[in-house]
Amino acid sequence: MDKLTQLGSDVVTLWAKYHDMYLDGIANTLILAVVATAIG
Repeated sequence: MDKLTQLGSDVVTLWAKYHDMYLDGIANTLILAVVATAIG
């Protein structure tokens, strides 16, 4: 259970630090998918 608690803490720490880059990556992936679908 202690490892699960540590994992949750690590996820929160990483999310706090990198959430902007993560969300930008999601947006870029969606844009690429829409453009590729429109072209193809």
